[in-house]
Amino acid sequence: MSNDKFVTPSGEVFWAHLRSEELYNGQPTGRKSIMLKLPLEQTEELLKKHEAIYNELKKYSPCFKGVKPAKGSKPNFGTKTNADGDTLFKFSTKAIGENKKTGEKWEKVIPVFDGAGKHIEVNLGNGSTAHVSYEIGPKFVSGTNYGLNLYLLAVKVKNLVQYAPGAVSAESFGFDVDPEAETEFDETFNDEANDDSSGEPSDDF
Repeated sequence: MSNDKFVTPSGEVFWAHLRSEELYNGQPTGRKSIMLKLPLEQTEELLKKHEAIYNELKKYSPCFKGVKPAKGSKPNFGTKTNADGDTLFKFSTKAIGENKKTGEKWEKVIPVFDGAGKHIEVNLGNGSTAHVSYEIGPKFVSGTNYGLNLYLLAVKVKNLVQYAPGAVSAESFGFDVDPEAETEFDETFNDEANDDSSGEPSDDF
């Protein structure tokens, strides 16, 4: 693995699993990860940079010695393609670290920073924008699965959309939303509805 650290341009976050393991078919994968969508021009630039690094790693990395890619196959430079055909960069790391000498294990913490460089504890939701710090390593799993791994180091958040499990928006149900509009509440009704002196559940609703 290269010891060089790289930082992406700001991109749109998808499927961030920074504080817990990612899931595949409902099962934990043992990894923490984040996916990033960049503007097309920056995507192409980063892919060219990754390709150049891959071509260098091919010359001396042990994992490429004595192996041969399948005919017609292409290396992957750390990307996935979503249902819309967009290219997303995927950065990941093992969720659990281990001391090779002692066997001691610990949960890896992915540092997350705000724009001022201060540590923050947040759950990044889809639509957040962020920069990702990462390292690059060679990968050869099979003749059709080879290229580069992008190892997640840290994240700097530019725009936060807080993740909330099961959260939905009014817009998703077709409602028009006016940010300036307010809802009036009848405080008297609320007080009466909440005053249940019997201690029994209310059947009014």
